[in-house]
Amino acid sequence: MYCESKVSHIDYGDVEHIKPKSIFPEHKYDWENLGFACVKCNRENKKNRYDPKFIDPYRSNPEDFILAAVGIMISKDGNERGQITIDIVGLNRPDLLEKRYTELMKFQRLIERYNAIDNHHQKEALIEQIEEEIKMDKEYSLSKKALADQNGINSGH
Repeated sequence: MYCESKVSHIDYGDVEHIKPKSIFPEHKYDWENLGFACVKCNRENKKNRYDPKFIDPYRSNPEDFILAAVGIMISKDGNERGQITIDIVGLNRPDLLEKRYTELMKFQRLIERYNAIDNHHQKEALIEQIEEEIKMDKEYSLSKKALADQNGINSGH
């Protein structure tokens, strides 16, 4: 729910308490306070830290606060909520940057193929692949969407 990685590829994942149960025991079993997170985001970075400005990705759109710039997450227009979330969860940790970069390079090749082809039917097939990759449930969708936008490919073309 934070780093957009495919958790089940490397681990079982954690049921994450957005508001830590150690600080907010009254929300321990609230469905609205629970999410699915990777071990690195939850146990190694966020732990039991919380800030009221922290972005809850289920209630707020992270894209309103965080900008994906070539795979690096930065707060949009210096937005405090974005920066707090980036820092607490570790959205720019080295291993995540490396994985995100690798996936973005694959996505960039897909965009390059799209831009190089003149055949209408092939172009339509490639735009469908691109649009599939930028759906919110896909790995690193925020970064991929930003890359598509930078290349003049907007969702719903």
